[in-house]
Amino acid sequence: MALGLGCLPAHVVPARIKNWLNAEKLDFVQLIGEQSRNTLFNYSISLDSGTKINVFQYSNKIDSICVSAVLDLLPNHIKKLSQKSSADREAVFSEVRFKLACVDAAVTFGENKMVVSNNIYFDGLTKDRFFKAVTDIEKAYNLAGWIMKQLL
Repeated sequence: MALGLGCLPAHVVPARIKNWLNAEKLDFVQLIGEQSRNTLFNYSISLDSGTKINVFQYSNKIDSICVSAVLDLLPNHIKKLSQKSSADREAVFSEVRFKLACVDAAVTFGENKMVVSNNIYFDGLTKDRFFKAVTDIEKAYNLAGWIMKQLL
């Protein structure tokens, strides 16, 4: 399969991201085993703010990486959400999505958690684009936590 103009071969990407993280003196570890299931690589980055962000490539996505953060819901938020009807819970989730629409991040909800993520395709993977995604995810993560506190 031929690569498009400006595309990076998949084996180059992890090393390039590792070099960028080292150049910016960010602490990170490469996750292995169960923590990196279904990925070709997975770096857990500790930002100066204390936020943990993961950068990984799904094993079935040969042309992109994902930058994401997981917000574990607080026990009192879980309790309050469980006491709401499904329609009211969906209204809370819709409100969160609406308020995060200004940030370049997708929002998904799982069991007792919220995930904010941003995909970058290899033909657009530059250091600038990568760190913009990291910043956007950190912003979305912080906003999501604040919004949940306000709504619940």
